[in-house]
Amino acid sequence: MICAQCQATNDHGSLFCANCGTSLTRPAAGPGSPGPAQQSTIMADPGPGGPGAAGGYYPAGAPADPHGSAAQPGQYHPGAPGAPGAPSNHYGPPGPADPYQASRPQGQPQAWDGRPPAKPFSLDLRRLSRVDQTVGGASLVLLISLFLPWFGFSGFDGAFSVSGTSTHGYLVIVVILALLMMAYLVMRSGRDKFPVNLPIAHAPLLLIGTGLQLLLVVIGFLAKPSGLSWEIGAYLGLIAAITAAGPVIVPAIRSWQASR
Repeated sequence: MICAQCQATNDHGSLFCANCGTSLTRPAAGPGSPGPAQQSTIMADPGPGGPGAAGGYYPAGAPADPHGSAAQPGQYHPGAPGAPGAPSNHYGPPGPADPYQASRPQGQPQAWDGRPPAKPFSLDLRRLSRVDQTVGGASLVLLISLFLPWFGFSGFDGAFSVSGTSTHGYLVIVVILALLMMAYLVMRSGRDKFPVNLPIAHAPLLLIGTGLQLLLVVIGFLAKPSGLSWEIGAYLGLIAAITAAGPVIVPAIRSWQASR
């Protein structure tokens, strides 16, 4: 028998060619004969949810991971990230990197510019030093004393008294200074860091504020109207001004003397 594939001569009744092994019972496929039909079965993508889970389809014979490096270019995978209708929990390549992620502390909320947001205001007088607490308390007492009777007289016909601000209009400056000093100290006690960069340091600021308060109060105390006597407000205001300025002025004077 002549093999149709290699034209070799075989014994009669042989089932396979002794030269190439081709079956002698059926004709061999020629060079132009069509090969076995390719399968066109569509198989479900065994994605993270197992066989049949949502995540797209790919032709049989494709790599197990349709989104891996072996996937054919140009193939459309409905479950791929960025494809229309892709589920949000599909496992795929990461998205664009967050430019602030590398320097962002974990678990901390961030402001729009990538910096941690400022802590909320929380009043805590323990953040103030003993000098700051003394200045704040004495300034509050001084503010109250300016509206108490500073000068007056009493006699058989009755009593008369006037406040410090009514007698001396310039003592309104002391009212403004006392309010500003207390507001400044309250802001310092409510935050770890003062929210505004001031053009002057803390110690010189207290020195100027308390020194100006003391100067105006002393002038107002000594400028007693004729025929009137000092009242409780004048004494209380003078003591409060000295108490506020003393802890600041005395160290400044000692430092100045030591530097000479």
